Amino acid sequence: MESFEELRTELTEYRDLGDRILAFGHIRARGRGSGLEVDSPTGWVFTVRRGKVVRAEGFLNPADALEAAGLRE
Repeated sequence: MESFEELRTELTEYRDLGDRILAFGHIRARGRGSGLEVDSPTGWVFTVRRGKVVRAEGFLNPADALEAAGLRE
């Protein structure tokens, strides 16, 4: 985190899979020293128990998130 002046994840699509949520979006970042800007697609799998997120797995390749959720494109 220290390497970034700005780092944020914007999730724009969600799929309810019962005890898991599959989400897609972008990671946007700007390097602290270089000023280099990054905009990368991302995918997440959130595991939910009793209405609370108990695990969050992030992937820089959305296809990897689909696979982790047991789905395909």
